[in-house]
Parts: sequence; structure tokens; C-alpha cells
Amino acid sequence: MSAPADGSEKRLDPYEILLTYAEVGVALAGFGGIVAAFRQQQRELSPRDIGAVRFVVEVSLSAIFFAVTPAVLSNFDVAPSSTWRISALLLAIGLLGLFVVQERRRRRVGRALGERLPTVKARPWMVAAYLAISAFVGIAGILDFETTGVYLIGTGLLLTSAGIEFLVFVAELQAGPQS
Repeated sequence: MSAPADGSEKRLDPYEILLTYAEVGVALAGFGGIVAAFRQQQRELSPRDIGAVRFVVEVSLSAIFFAVTPAVLSNFDVAPSSTWRISALLLAIGLLGLFVVQERRRRRVGRALGERLPTVKARPWMVAAYLAISAFVGIAGILDFETTGVYLIGTGLLLTSAGIEFLVFVAELQAGPQS
């Protein structure tokens, strides 16, 4: 990216970043489904495999929704700062709901498989950390912090968690069934 002629620093448009996030979310959801479909032709998917695909698809679709939320809100008579705060609030609420659903599902699958599950997982802590940041900094406007950046980081973390889960899912499928 080149600097503008007036010497000021050019910043990326947050809506372009979110559009890219939406495209990545579509790709992850699609590839997750395709990999699962091909794998199911080879062998029955385990409950863990189904959970991984479900997580990738749900989180990717959530990321798509949250990536387009600010653009949709900006088409209404809402101030730009309010657009980002409302979007951050919706993201925080959505992530909380997603966290609760995923954690309940993870525990149910673990009990069905007879596994003792650890209480701490990296993915839920990432979501919880973002919730704390967005709720106290972005939404409340503490320290006059730029809510747009917080929103972009949160949506990016959401996509990152789906991407990591997708890579782990593919790696486990290539490694074959676990004994």
C-alpha cells in the first residue's frame, strides 16, 4: 500500500476487511463440509469428527453474519460510532451464546465417549477474553478506545478459531482413526 500524495497515512477501510472476513468464512464453511463429505464416503464419521465440522461451520457462518452486521447497520440512520458499538454488543452476545452452546455440546460428546474432559480449553478462553475486552472497552467506550478495532479483532479471532479447528480436523483425518 502506497502513501497518499498529501503525506498522510492511508488506513485500510474496515468494511473491506470485514468483506474479506466474510469471504474467508464462506470458504471455511464450504471446505469443512466438503472435507467431511469426502471423509464420510471413506468411513463413518466419529462424534468428535461431527463436532469439529459442526464447530467450523457454525463459527464460520457466525463470522459471516458478524462481518456484514456493521455494513447493514450503516445503511440505517445510525452514527458511525454507534454502528460499531451496536455491532460489538451483538458480537459479544453472539460469542457468549456460541461459547455456551459449544461448551455444552463438547461436554455431552465427551460424556458419550466416556472421556474425562479438562475444564480449560484454549478456544473457550479466547472467546471469554474477547468478551471481556469488547464488553468493557469497546461497548462502554472506556479510555475512548476505538470500537472499530476491537470489533475487527474479535471477528478475526472468531475466524481464527474456526480456521484452527479446520486444520486440526484435517490433520486428524489424515492421521487416521485413533486407537
